[in-house]
Amino acid sequence: MSGAPEHLVDIVGLDRAFVLELFAEADRLRAVRGTPKSPKPLAGKTAALVFHKPSLRTRVSFTVGMHELGGDAVDLGAAEISENGRESLEDVAHVLSGMVDLVVSTPRSRSSTRSPTTRIRARSSPTCTRCGARAATWMR
Repeated sequence: MSGAPEHLVDIVGLDRAFVLELFAEADRLRAVRGTPKSPKPLAGKTAALVFHKPSLRTRVSFTVGMHELGGDAVDLGAAEISENGRESLEDVAHVLSGMVDLVVSTPRSRSSTRSPTTRIRARSSPTCTRCGARAATWMR
């Protein structure tokens, strides 16, 4: 997909043509969902889902989206990752960047540790919930 950002933190500020192409691709994928024609563009890819608080819709939409698109998802919560945890956030970012292809997070603040791994900032809002599972399609 042309114009894909390195990190999808917010839809605001993205090129309009890219966003329209993103949703057109999402509609195409939805049309073949659950059929033999369903592509698996995320085959062999793993997403780390990092949620600092309970999140039913966001967690389920990304988990199901990864599986339907051929990838795997690893759920990580406050027990594994926290600002006061056993490992520093920098160490966590380093470990994740070496083991997963995508980090989906609901950070407590807008500031976050940058890592070479692609990151999508997930939020519970009507817009993000509607496109949650489809947002990963821009990766390919």
